[in-house]
Amino acid sequence: VYDLTTSYLQMIVTPAQQVIDDRRGCFVVGQGADVRTTFFEKFYNGSRVFVQDGGKLTCSTGSTLGHSLANYPVASYYPFICVTGQTSQATINGQVALGTPGAGLYALDGATVKTGTLKIGYDVNSTNCFVRVDNATLSVNGIIELGGEKDSNVGSAIEIVGERARLDVRGGNGQGLKAYNGTGAHIDFEIPADGFKDADGNVTVPLTACKYTPTPRGDGQENLGETELRIKAKKWARRHPLESITLILLDNTHYSGTSALAANAKVLDLKSDDGTPLVTAVDGTKIVFTAPWCPGLMLILK
Repeated sequence: VYDLTTSYLQMIVTPAQQVIDDRRGCFVVGQGADVRTTFFEKFYNGSRVFVQDGGKLTCSTGSTLGHSLANYPVASYYPFICVTGQTSQATINGQVALGTPGAGLYALDGATVKTGTLKIGYDVNSTNCFVRVDNATLSVNGIIELGGEKDSNVGSAIEIVGERARLDVRGGNGQGLKAYNGTGAHIDFEIPADGFKDADGNVTVPLTACKYTPTPRGDGQENLGETELRIKAKKWARRHPLESITLILLDNTHYSGTSALAANAKVLDLKSDDGTPLVTAVDGTKIVFTAPWCPGLMLILK
């Protein structure tokens, strides 16, 4: 465990492969710490990085939560980077790649995370990788890839929760959010009771991207379902019947894939008795959720 909670540190990790090894390594950047390094990679067997209580972490290149199966035949599980707390910051100027089972990136409770390209489930055996943005900000200066081309690149997820949750995908030469078909990936929203707002109380859109790009995988691979948009909105719908809220906004003209995502929308805790769509794509550039007229009468309890 490296606990860096009280001092400024300019850090260069050696040797060249820059490994947090296979003994559940833990690296903590806490209050008062300003840690600068090249990059972390190969988070074996549950290793993790915490940036908390106002700490700052800057990686000048990238971070890989995965490993080489050729050199390490036993898969590692559940490594993660967690950035949590007001004024806590992590800046990873290169690519962040979640490439081993259950690998995750958390941005929580007022934290700010900035990355380059973000790959969620890209390598052999990288199942159920995820990103969770919970009352925090994640800015991706590149493309987000949800799932991948390999058989095992399945179950990837993006979760957006909390009033001040913000995910911006602005780079990647206009490619934006890229989701591989047939991988069972999902994008989950949990809408707060009064919607998504900034610090001044202004209405915001929780996910903004240049483009949504559904992407086919190779022939012969099992189809586990197209990318789903999954919505929890019980409290919000009860307070705002028949009102609409924008969940995804595409900020230029590259929006051809939005309707495909809206078509796979799945409302987890509300259902319309009369078959009225609860999710609609408006002008192709945004995905809007509309509450039913009386959600208290339309809940299905199982």
